[in-house]
Amino acid sequence: MRDFKGAVKDFESLYNLTPNFIDAPWGEDIDFVRGEAFYGLKEYQKAIAHFNKSIENQGEEWVDIQSYVYLGICESNLGRFDKAIYFYKRAINRSEYACEAHFGLAQVYKKIGETEKAKEHISKAEEYFKYKRNDPYNEFLNEIYRKDILTFKNNLEA
Repeated sequence: MRDFKGAVKDFESLYNLTPNFIDAPWGEDIDFVRGEAFYGLKEYQKAIAHFNKSIENQGEEWVDIQSYVYLGICESNLGRFDKAIYFYKRAINRSEYACEAHFGLAQVYKKIGETEKAKEHISKAEEYFKYKRNDPYNEFLNEIYRKDILTFKNNLEA
């Protein structure tokens, strides 16, 4: 439904009802879903704060690697490409098959003029596409599609 403002309001209400407890609506860390809501609102600074809090809540070994991917996207959208690269690489260090992170890295490397690195990571995004996170009932906010990868790859090679 993409009612991000309503979602933020609901998450804030839930958070306030249970102080000193880390909630998990829909089985997700509350700060992760709050980060997604702020990402959907394009409030990247707030999204970053919540994704970082989610990493703190869950711990480095247990956090959803999509937290790092979202951090990379947010930092890239704010023009902080060094930070974006750092977070995408953290996702890849957790799983080399994180095609979303490879796709994000390819985009950043293209923006900063490092075409060979962009080609390397778009190829990996294509290779690992079969491992992308998938839910037949929901489209993720940062979901990528094979067409996105192939279009980007073709534009790099043109």
